[in-house]
Amino acid sequence: MEDVNVKITQEEYKKTFQEVERVIEELNSIIKAGDYNRWEQYLTPMFIASVMDPENLKKINEQPLLKRNRIEIKTLHDYFMYVVVPSRASVRLDDLIFTDQNKVKAFMFVRQDPVLIYQLEKIGETWKISVW
Repeated sequence: MEDVNVKITQEEYKKTFQEVERVIEELNSIIKAGDYNRWEQYLTPMFIASVMDPENLKKINEQPLLKRNRIEIKTLHDYFMYVVVPSRASVRLDDLIFTDQNKVKAFMFVRQDPVLIYQLEKIGETWKISVW
């Protein structure tokens, strides 16, 4: 999959896929270990602001699983423990969509349907979890 407005070569796609795959494997390891401090290093300020936005927190806290277990997300650490750890510990990269040269959407196929697992932005030489 590729955004029609972004032109990349097959070589660029392959190189980026390998880089992002390594990042996702590292994130899986960090998340499985419950290492909040290391996970936080992979976040852009925009991602943190988005998660912590009061309207977004309200939506997150409306999720049935959280409500049923009487869990309220108040901090980024809460978000990591109760949203990220249960949902992202074992994801894999199956495809990428480039939104520009330094921003990609990472997908995993579930029953042949693409599911967005991360939006990543390359800052310097490092891929970070981001929003745009």
